[in-house]
Amino acid sequence: MRIIGALASGAVAGAAGTTALDTVTYLDMVWRARPASSTPEATVENPADVTGVAIPGTEEERTIRIAGLGPRQGSSLAPSSGWPGWPDTGPDSSVHH
Repeated sequence: MRIIGALASGAVAGAAGTTALDTVTYLDMVWRARPASSTPEATVENPADVTGVAIPGTEEERTIRIAGLGPRQGSSLAPSSGWPGWPDTGPDSSVHH
């Protein structure tokens, strides 16, 4: 049961971090009149092009699907980023890359 608690804590921490980052990002966009990044869409479009996987629909439908899928990739990975058992990779860490 301890692992379930650790996973839940990690998911909550990741979700909280994502929410905070999103809030600051959107406030910055409002404050500086900065446009949204195209990086999330590129993370969907580039692998689809390289692998030959077609995103279905007309050009407009494809654009809308890509715009919807891009940000979801980050959100789906965010809960795992708060995993409490994530290895410490700081300068004093025993984990070496």
